[in-house]
Amino acid sequence: METNNSPLTLAELWAYACCPYRYFWRYVARIAPAQTARGLVEATVRQASSTYYGKGEVPQGPYATRGGDDLVQCVGRTWREMVREWGCAQETWDLLVDFATRRARVLEPFVSGRVTKRDGTRYKVPEMSKKYERRAREAGLPQLGAQLDERLANAPVRADEDYSLARAFSDSVEIASRSTWPGVNAVVGADLPYEVELTDGHTLEGRAELVTRAAGREVNVEVHDYDRPVCLPVALLRRDLRVVAGLHAQSREWAGVRSVVYRHMRSGASVSIRRPPGKGRLLTALVGVAAGIRHHVYVPRLAVQSRECLSCPFQTLCTDGPDVLDTLDPTLLAEIGILVVTQEHEEGG
Repeated sequence: METNNSPLTLAELWAYACCPYRYFWRYVARIAPAQTARGLVEATVRQASSTYYGKGEVPQGPYATRGGDDLVQCVGRTWREMVREWGCAQETWDLLVDFATRRARVLEPFVSGRVTKRDGTRYKVPEMSKKYERRAREAGLPQLGAQLDERLANAPVRADEDYSLARAFSDSVEIASRSTWPGVNAVVGADLPYEVELTDGHTLEGRAELVTRAAGREVNVEVHDYDRPVCLPVALLRRDLRVVAGLHAQSREWAGVRSVVYRHMRSGASVSIRRPPGKGRLLTALVGVAAGIRHHVYVPRLAVQSRECLSCPFQTLCTDGPDVLDTLDPTLLAEIGILVVTQEHEEGG
């Protein structure tokens, strides 16, 4: 399936499915997403993963030693190099480490289940509870966070009151430490490209965050989810287009996919999914997305799920200045109808 004479990638398909305007800013307007504190979590963990597990040439830099440290140390080195490039002193780095250490101590009782709700159930998002807020105040996190906000004010990263750079550093370390990661020798590679063959010779191009050895030349393909606040049940994860694509991924690096390991990065939970759903839903989604792109249908997610926009790197483009909803052409649907009728007439004639 092609749009503008180039095949769609899974990243484009996912971007449009999540929010057509997100696709528009990135792939039509070709605006590079602004670096945000929230985005740094995924960016730094991915870079550390590529350094630790990377196949082939190792990236250059003081922390670029494949398998030399564990993944947590690689995340720390990635952040330390970045903070140094921002021109921050050693004292700022020490404060970041102190903040992450204190916050980990506050979170640990929630994660381990020693602190629960009144009914005995665990907190899905501890940071949103009053218990966490009280314990954070007792640990001095707000005051320490304010110091770091002042010291990191000139960093080339967009932060906000709800999510600071100190929080991003702490989350990056927590994500790397909570999951049970495979050993270096069990990994084929990180960020490896693959294809999914669809009907009529169409292909969908994707990239696997991590690929591990299964049996023979079979592999397990990993999908790392940084966005969802909680890990979904397996029945719902089977509907995730990234999981579907991973189960049908083809590459010269492997003979077949045994399973997809879905990692919920915030909680450290992982789910292994083996039964491959049909590729039909990928083709259906691809056709729908291609039609939307071809006819310039860009309805912002802001219209229905504004909370989800908080983590989008293009948020300011939709919220600063004129309302993004005002950019929608009220005659667009009518124009699409005319195009469809015209096309059907030409094909029939």
